[in-house]
Amino acid sequence: SLFLHAGIFHLCISLVFQYWLMRDLEKLIGAKRIGLIYLGSGMIGNLASAIFVPNRAEVGPSGSHFGILAAYIVEVIHQWPSLKYPEMAVLKLVGVMAVFFLFGLLPWIDNYAHMFGFIFGFLVSYAIMPFVTFGLYDR
Repeated sequence: SLFLHAGIFHLCISLVFQYWLMRDLEKLIGAKRIGLIYLGSGMIGNLASAIFVPNRAEVGPSGSHFGILAAYIVEVIHQWPSLKYPEMAVLKLVGVMAVFFLFGLLPWIDNYAHMFGFIFGFLVSYAIMPFVTFGLYDR
């Protein structure tokens, strides 16, 4: 269900979101890494949706979109000292996520896919981004 959409409007919203966010992130971390984050977040999000809401069919890459947003947050956290206004960057990303989580409160939109896609995307981003370090002496 990661590549299925619930109509033309849903497809157009997904394409605009992907063009808006994934284009720049792909330049930063590479196509293979963003593909792993996108597909992994989508699969985990859809799996969580199937587990927690078993009697309802779900379509769309919303878990993947939240995984990409999580990768952006990891990027902002890592680049915090070099950004001029890092608080604004985090505020914008959290604002976009809040709007999408609010959309998840509408009927037939699943926040389980959103939450688990975000968590998986955040963890995988820390694991596979080439320039993220954990300690003071790793830099």
